[in-house]
Amino acid sequence: MAPPDFHLQAHVDHLYQQPRKLAFQAQSPAEFERWQRELRGKVAELLGITDRKLPATVEARSITRTDRCSYTEEKLAIDTGEGTQTPLYVLVPKAEPPYKSILVFHGHNPSVHYVLGSYPDEETRVEHLARDINYAQALAQAGYLVCAVEQRGFGERTSDLHGDLERPNSCRHLSFEYLLQGRTLIGERCWDGMLALNLSAEPERSHSGTVRLHRELWWGHHHPMAGRPRRPHLGGGTGLLLLLIQALHPGNLPLRVQLRSGNSPVHGDGRSRSAACPAPATDHRR
Repeated sequence: MAPPDFHLQAHVDHLYQQPRKLAFQAQSPAEFERWQRELRGKVAELLGITDRKLPATVEARSITRTDRCSYTEEKLAIDTGEGTQTPLYVLVPKAEPPYKSILVFHGHNPSVHYVLGSYPDEETRVEHLARDINYAQALAQAGYLVCAVEQRGFGERTSDLHGDLERPNSCRHLSFEYLLQGRTLIGERCWDGMLALNLSAEPERSHSGTVRLHRELWWGHHHPMAGRPRRPHLGGGTGLLLLLIQALHPGNLPLRVQLRSGNSPVHGDGRSRSAACPAPATDHRR
């Protein structure tokens, strides 16, 4: 008799080979739309955000505005519901608009500041610049309007429990807590991203009138100005996260962005985007 095999790889392989219930088999536009609705619904269900509807208005307030030489960096606090707020950094080039805008998510860095090009010491700075981690900063310097979201579990968005002492984060704790509530951490991150897309911006600038922008998604771990291949890098959870946001957001890409001058409160309507910039403030980085 053969000894028992307790290894689980064969079981995982068996499950992977099972027929896909939502495999793409559409033969007409109508079938494609039906498949898309079913898939979108299932993905939302698995992420734990099925019953949550994007608000018509996304509330936000400006925290700081900092001059970064070739661009201005503004930190916003956006209301992501249920008493939570999300830091959103908007990097506005000083070049004349219109701009192309890009939604950026950081990877498993200690905080969003690493993609913004801010590091706690010179050694860390040299190490991460060599790996092109400052892609949000580089994109802003290249003339893109950049929106960088701090993900749940990192930086200012941790819980009281940190899993990694060298790179403090609360990903494990938040993952377990959300699962116990029928949710997922990546679903909550998708929710934050979709709300960020619904936020439009009204920077206080010298130009007048309405500036129309196009939004693109940036896949996140290497920026295209660093001599690397230009194919988007799908590393860590960042590429998957943006794929899910793109699939779930009701606004269908590409989205039209509007940038208007003025001092009105920050708001969003799901199709046009906007954000208000206050007077310059001192550097807010930790």
